[in-house]
Amino acid sequence: MDKRLMSVCTVIAEVARPAVLAETGRDSTCVRMTAIACDVLSAMGYRAEPLTVAVFVSNAKFHELFLALGDWPTPDVSRRWEAEHGAYCIQIAESKDPTRIGGHLATLIDGQFLFDGSIDQVSRPDKGIDLCSILAPCPDILTTGEFRLLSQGCYLVYIAGTTNRYVSSPDWFDKSRRESVVQACLAQLKGRV
Repeated sequence: MDKRLMSVCTVIAEVARPAVLAETGRDSTCVRMTAIACDVLSAMGYRAEPLTVAVFVSNAKFHELFLALGDWPTPDVSRRWEAEHGAYCIQIAESKDPTRIGGHLATLIDGQFLFDGSIDQVSRPDKGIDLCSILAPCPDILTTGEFRLLSQGCYLVYIAGTTNRYVSSPDWFDKSRRESVVQACLAQLKGRV
């Protein structure tokens, strides 16, 4: 992974994420963060596009038990693992309700890298899940539909989604909602890359 891409995504995480959280006061901001990331990355010469995903995140203990079992546990087994071992898993899945955006939105860069600037919304520090933005190679997500990684002490599974309901969100289609943050990111990048 090139250092320039890492620098661009670091600036997006450091500048945009706090600004978006301060402005919106809510954690579920993946549409706005992805729109900002796409705008900034495109301005920096990358091919950036939104990627609808479901994402499953587990703490280290859940992952250890998952590996021993060899498959996803039933809901009853998951509850027992949490009670007995502190094992925990959380998911953001696509909504079956067509009136809701549902799911999660991340940024696919040059068809090879996944940047998730809002994965921190699933953080549960008391459960051993404390995440910040993720940038990782994911060359197969478009062909296999799935991408797995260990990051920041957690196991994450991204599954490519099928909806584009995010386009109906003002956070996506109304550029005025994000333009000042995009410009702040680009100003920071002038001195870095």
